[in-house]
Amino acid sequence: MAVSLRTALAVLGADGAAGGSVRGLLAAHGFAPPMRLRELPGTLAPVRIRHRITPSSLDGWCELAAWPDGRVEYSGHVHDSGLLDIRYSVVTSVPVPPPPGPILLGRQGFVGGTLGLDGRDDDWHQRGHSDWVRANWPAFVAATTQARTDAGAGIGLTELLTTFIGGGTGLWVFGLP
Repeated sequence: MAVSLRTALAVLGADGAAGGSVRGLLAAHGFAPPMRLRELPGTLAPVRIRHRITPSSLDGWCELAAWPDGRVEYSGHVHDSGLLDIRYSVVTSVPVPPPPGPILLGRQGFVGGTLGLDGRDDDWHQRGHSDWVRANWPAFVAATTQARTDAGAGIGLTELLTTFIGGGTGLWVFGLP
């Protein structure tokens, strides 16, 4: 037996009481009227934000993906095309109103250079859940238009030493001139 959406809402209602409506159901879940039924699928689709990462000799990307149920994923890829090993940091911020204030997602990593022993690529994929994103989906979607990613890279004493040790080992092992 097929039941229409209007019939189901009349029985259940947005707050569990009788006499609900599509508009009441949308309002109960934080979607401000006026909203047309044809606009609803767009509010349920995930939001994806992708930014380039290009500090120093690094190149790559990061992506923030979020769903209306509160699932959040932060993934990316960094490649070092330089000679020296590099330690890097990436932070993506979404400026939502307080509370909670800006949502920050970050990654710190290490990639090897041409002379280093470590790999030249670093990939990540982090998953989580945010009750705030679930409860405030329309505000989060609106804030993603202002999202930004900042990245920094540096070569410290440790990275310098591992590069030269790696380069020296490569010369010795492979008999390079």
